[in-house]
Amino acid sequence: MTDTALLLAAIKCTALDPLTTLIATYLDQPVYIIDATGTIISSSTTERPPITAAWLQADTTQGAFQAGTSDYLRRPINTFAMKTWYLFVAQSKGYPVTASQLDLAIQIINHFNDRYAANPNQSELNSLFAQLLADPQRTDITAFRPLHNQSLVAITATAMVARPNQTAFKHALQQALPTMPLTEDAQQNLVLVVPATTAQFETDALVALAEQYHYCFFISEPYTDLTKTRDFLSICRQAFKAAQKLDQLQPVNLTQAYNIYVILDHMQDLTLLRHTMCTQLLTLQHYDQQHHTALFDTLYVYLENDCRLSLTADQLHLHRNSLTKRLQRIDDLIHIDWEQPHKTFGLRLSYRIFNYLAN
Repeated sequence: MTDTALLLAAIKCTALDPLTTLIATYLDQPVYIIDATGTIISSSTTERPPITAAWLQADTTQGAFQAGTSDYLRRPINTFAMKTWYLFVAQSKGYPVTASQLDLAIQIINHFNDRYAANPNQSELNSLFAQLLADPQRTDITAFRPLHNQSLVAITATAMVARPNQTAFKHALQQALPTMPLTEDAQQNLVLVVPATTAQFETDALVALAEQYHYCFFISEPYTDLTKTRDFLSICRQAFKAAQKLDQLQPVNLTQAYNIYVILDHMQDLTLLRHTMCTQLLTLQHYDQQHHTALFDTLYVYLENDCRLSLTADQLHLHRNSLTKRLQRIDDLIHIDWEQPHKTFGLRLSYRIFNYLAN
């Protein structure tokens, strides 16, 4: 196959595998496109080459590797892409591949990547992410293949100072979570999506960034459909407003803690809220006012700690015996049936309604 024939045929390729097969026909050798982790992105044959980790090192200057009677030529593909890809071409000593042929193959693959964002660079991916948030149903999400069928979380990062160094913060955030799509929303918050496991393991890094650059992160509930990211980012923003209203902002926050407040914000009838709140809490509050006690707050902390005595005592700086006496006094006043889960759930929900109405 001539160079011209290859170019004409390559223009018609709309998928990577047919292009790889076409290049293999042109070179008359097996061809593989493999990323830096050893994953085969595309190949012209079902046989896997005997590639080791040493062959995938980015800093090696070696361009050919010996395996049995064959040489494997390696060339990097689109060095500005998010993930490093390499073109490997197997060749026997009797049928060598010329440097000009390899260069043409690389140019064709890079051109294909540019056209179809098969391996986009970070800037391209961020732009595509912005498109996804603007119009999720009409955005081609092929480039987000590594995020498909994963448990994902959406994250918002909101500045807590008047003039944040957003450029430096964005760069630091991209360094902490490389290859993750990142953009700004209409309110100039930074928004991104990452695998749920990544967010879990990088929480300490997010806390450090939040404190250094004076930002506040909100992390959504996990979800699996990337096209729903916009909806979960909306929950993050609403949770931020709820936490701000309650004066409970932390460097890193989970929306789960504020879901009930997001729901309450959409209720029109505040009278209904007051009537569904356990009036027993008002009994405790009135008792505290008359006797200068702290039973109302004690019950709240106890419930929030899943009724764990030691943890609650530590948090309230009380001896276990003192806490036990308080809980007994609470039970004397409002008679809580601790064996009934719906009762304690109702109390926890009532505390949230109380906090919501108080603010």
